[in-house]
Amino acid sequence: MDPSQGAPMADEPKSVGGLFAASLPAALAAGMVAIGALLISMQVQSARIEATLVQMAKSVDELKTDARSQLAELDQRVRALEMRP
Repeated sequence: MDPSQGAPMADEPKSVGGLFAASLPAALAAGMVAIGALLISMQVQSARIEATLVQMAKSVDELKTDARSQLAELDQRVRALEMRP
């Protein structure tokens, strides 16, 4: 009788612990890929938020400029009205 025919293969895990040990490298690789994907996603979201904040800051500056120009125009109108007899 050939010993390789009757005996179970040495590569096959024999217990639950063996199954976990055998699947551990694949699980770690999948976990690392998932963590990498999450980090990339966070970078993209951060870039979007930063772009939105820059756009909002520009909008606020434009509003301030518009308000100042309107205030200056109103001031000129009031002065013109005060100068009239």
